[in-house]
Amino acid sequence: MRSLPCEDLKSHPTLAITRITKRIFQTDELPLNSEEMCNILKEENSQMTVYLRFAIRLNNLLASLYYKLAKNTKNKSQKSELLNEAIRQLNTVSSVSAQNPITWVVKGFIYLGRNDPDAAYSAFKNAFGLANHNIPALFGMYLRQEYKEALKLYQEILRLKPDLSEPDPRVGIGLCFNKLQNFDEAIAAFDRALER
Repeated sequence: MRSLPCEDLKSHPTLAITRITKRIFQTDELPLNSEEMCNILKEENSQMTVYLRFAIRLNNLLASLYYKLAKNTKNKSQKSELLNEAIRQLNTVSSVSAQNPITWVVKGFIYLGRNDPDAAYSAFKNAFGLANHNIPALFGMYLRQEYKEALKLYQEILRLKPDLSEPDPRVGIGLCFNKLQNFDEAIAAFDRALER
């Protein structure tokens, strides 16, 4: 299976999604035509929730792809266009279900890419409210330089899930302590992360 160039993603998003979905599910049994995929779901008598979960994941994936393309382009107007398209995809998801933490995390990173830290913070806060163990949402708070808040949340995650190692909240704790100029605590947190 050939990889899609950037232009193919913009002109054939359904084809791109289907190919990426095949890679995710590691199968060649999925049809390239999205109509065929819908027919399969209909024939299997799938409930609407199956359609919605699948659609939410695919829209989040498509938004993530637009974000990645935007990160890798030098052209400012093209970058802005790609980030706007990513937000449109996520707004579609939010109109169906605002309860998906991944949607909010992706939105947060896109807002960071648009240099809108307040909107990013709001999106990360929403993600964390929906899934209080969401490390990417915490990382977004860290990027916004809310080190004390992020530190408290990383410590709470560590308390709730002490066996969590990927990603390891101890690294986040160490980074926050470092930014707060508490270097001894930062070193101790990094040492604990290395012990795992």
